[in-house]
Amino acid sequence: MESEAQNALIFLESIQEKGIQEIEIDKWDQLQEKLVKSKIQIKITQDNYILYTQDGVILKSELILDNSKKLEIVTNIDQIKYFQWTGEYGQNNRKLGKWIVTWNMEVLKDVGGKVYGKNQLKIIGGRYSQHNRKNSKAQIYERGVYYNNQRFGTWNFIQDNKRIGGGQYNNQGKKNGKWIELNDRYYNLSQITHQGEYKNDNKVGEWKCYLNYEKYKLIGGGIYHQVQEGSIKIGRWIELSDGFSVGSKITLQGDYNNGKKVGSWNYYWNDNNINKLMGGGLYDDSIKIGRWNELINNFGGGQGQSQIAYAGEYYNDKKIGRWNILYQEYWEKNFQIVGGGLYNDLGSIKIGNWIEVSENFGSRRGQSFVTYHGEYKNNKKVGKWYIWYKQFNNRWDSEQIGGGLYDQEGFFKIGMWIEVGDGFEMNMQIIYRGYYQNDEKVGRWDILYREWGREKFEQIGGGSYSEVGSLKIGKWIELVDGSLVSYICEYKDGKVISIQK
Repeated sequence: MESEAQNALIFLESIQEKGIQEIEIDKWDQLQEKLVKSKIQIKITQDNYILYTQDGVILKSELILDNSKKLEIVTNIDQIKYFQWTGEYGQNNRKLGKWIVTWNMEVLKDVGGKVYGKNQLKIIGGRYSQHNRKNSKAQIYERGVYYNNQRFGTWNFIQDNKRIGGGQYNNQGKKNGKWIELNDRYYNLSQITHQGEYKNDNKVGEWKCYLNYEKYKLIGGGIYHQVQEGSIKIGRWIELSDGFSVGSKITLQGDYNNGKKVGSWNYYWNDNNINKLMGGGLYDDSIKIGRWNELINNFGGGQGQSQIAYAGEYYNDKKIGRWNILYQEYWEKNFQIVGGGLYNDLGSIKIGNWIEVSENFGSRRGQSFVTYHGEYKNNKKVGKWYIWYKQFNNRWDSEQIGGGLYDQEGFFKIGMWIEVGDGFEMNMQIIYRGYYQNDEKVGRWDILYREWGREKFEQIGGGSYSEVGSLKIGKWIELVDGSLVSYICEYKDGKVISIQK
């Protein structure tokens, strides 16, 4: 079956309920040189448009032509902003004739397709938008033939006009024979392929994982066993962490019994071609039990990585009791506790006082030691939360640099908030100051910056959000991602009217 994650799509079961849904998407972080998770808002309007918004800006607006079909939600920020199919619709809103693909208003050559009546679709389509930091142009796509609305024959993955993967579909639209598949989050520093055999859409036999960076290298894999319902994993497996990349070579190694993880599973970090045991724990029929040490997805020693682990107890696959957040400097052998808190006896529900770390805490790109201090009630943040930053200025100092208030039900941010930028670190100390109303930014928000070694933040930009809908309006002074370069932007109801650089 096709992976929804690989297609970068979420299929919503229903679009009857109009409202706003917040989801996480993939975004390329130029400073950290890695894919990071970023939040966007999706809204289905009363006039049947789907709106993608982020921080008060409408990224994309599309008319929903057929409410009877499952809605495809794109979860890659570049695809949302730049990728567009253009063509004609015939009867019953069916695509008809020649369709083209544009990327940032530019027509992509040899990428498009033709629709022939009701049955056959020949398509060259952009399944992946590429995470090329220089031009953000889609470099990787799938090419093949649809017949009777299902895939047929040879389908290939194409990158820079070269085949990098693919395989065969049979007459029933099922995968058969040898396949080379791309990893879910395939990009320049994580060019991972999975290679093996399909039989009637089920993986069988040995499957291997390879990393292509300067040369192909075997990094993981294991055996699939065919059963009546499909196929299951058996025996010894080496699996990759979700954030596996050149700078974060983390694997999980252990045994499967009839498709279930059993016994000891361990985390290994390949540091300069040396596999180091970094953590792990026990499974009982794929249920985590007992003491575990877990690594973050992006654990590593590269510039965009940090060495964060979580240590605590599992009971029936749920976290209970005290869990500590641990940090290790690249050159040190031991971890130190930098945060943590309690889970209740029901499991995996945060309670009481917690100290949490920022996503890029300890990144080697720059000293980024940001922590969040506050209270959880039934897994929801409540009351006052504080943002602290630790930096070295002749000596290690900690200071409160931000924070704000959550309502007592834990649903909304309210009142005055000071928040840190996503890439906050020693040489990029940027904060945002303004008001929340029921978790939406409203009114004036300022952007402030402080040079390393200085005490005070100074305003360098900002603008206003609407009182309804939290959309950017009027004149804004904004920053180019990952820099202090500013530009002037004029907004009307979340849409850009003009830009002055």
